Amino acid sequence: MTTTMIWICHAPTAALRKGAFPKDEPIDPRGAAQCAAMAPRLSRPDHCWCAPELRSRETASAFGLDPGMEPALRDCDYGKWRGRDLREIEAQEPEALARWIRDPQAAPHGGESFADVLDRVVAWMTERESESGQSIVVASAAVIRAAALHALGAGIQFHGRIDIGPLSQAMITYNGREWRLKALNLHPDEWIGIE
Repeated sequence: MTTTMIWICHAPTAALRKGAFPKDEPIDPRGAAQCAAMAPRLSRPDHCWCAPELRSRETASAFGLDPGMEPALRDCDYGKWRGRDLREIEAQEPEALARWIRDPQAAPHGGESFADVLDRVVAWMTERESESGQSIVVASAAVIRAAALHALGAGIQFHGRIDIGPLSQAMITYNGREWRLKALNLHPDEWIGIE
């Protein structure tokens, strides 16, 4: 029994383009156009899930998907940094930002740590191990980074070494024994898809 999941990062938003921590904002028009161009190359999955944020829901909709909303796939809670520009935080709270970047257990913004995100993503993936077929998951970069780390069996200390951009895709499979990262595509014009 093999489970194949294509994890797709949500389309760009205005906050993302300006280098701000996300709020619950919509995808921007350019991102919507990218999704529309990619949609015909997307195979129809057996299962489809989506993070609850508006940007993930709109991305899934732009692909023509009808996903189940999954709270466990929600983006990291960035607490008081939500909606703020990264450069502003770097200027006002440089030690806190450095600690957050360096330490996956840190949450100086009052929200979640990356370790919290990893724990809930791993728990959700573990629940999917008995399911077979092909799936699409639309979520944030932090959630996809957690799924990739779990599939690689990599330690949490490597959390900052995986970059996931808008509309990037990761193919992660479960072979009945373990999760594996089969492909990682950071360029939305080169679609992994499900065959």
